[in-house]
Amino acid sequence: MPTFDLVAPVAALDHAMLHMLPPWATLVVWGCAVAGLSTAIYLKLEPHRRIDALKAEAGVARAAMLSYDADFDGLLVLVRRTLRLSFTHLALSVGPAVCASLPALLIFTYLGSAYAHSLPPPAAIAHAPRLSLFAWLHGWEILFFASATAASIPFRLLLKMRRERADA
Repeated sequence: MPTFDLVAPVAALDHAMLHMLPPWATLVVWGCAVAGLSTAIYLKLEPHRRIDALKAEAGVARAAMLSYDADFDGLLVLVRRTLRLSFTHLALSVGPAVCASLPALLIFTYLGSAYAHSLPPPAAIAHAPRLSLFAWLHGWEILFFASATAASIPFRLLLKMRRERADA
């Protein structure tokens, strides 16, 4: 396998699944697999203890800001602190989120080339509208993203419960 041919194992697995499952079911399997893998990567890489500490500190800063009743210069200090904590939280979350999206991008590029090249029958082409805003609704993307989104919720809850049990 060449160094940059990362899609070859995905293609081999997809072809094997297509012998056992209909195409729509393979898309659901890919969506669930991507959801599980991306969720696991994110939860493994995220610095959850630092983020939890930042959330607590930000809550205190917001409460101080809401209860502040003095001059405007003092309020600006509290606003600055709240914004700094929020942007720190964002900075801590971006790296793991980008890394977690890489499996989805890999699968998405493969599925985009593997499932997008089926030609409709000639009769459908003759009666097709010129331009349609909703032409993309008939593609594989909706099923893939819907299954990935639906599967990510229980994966996230299970992995989060597992992490909380390990922390306790």
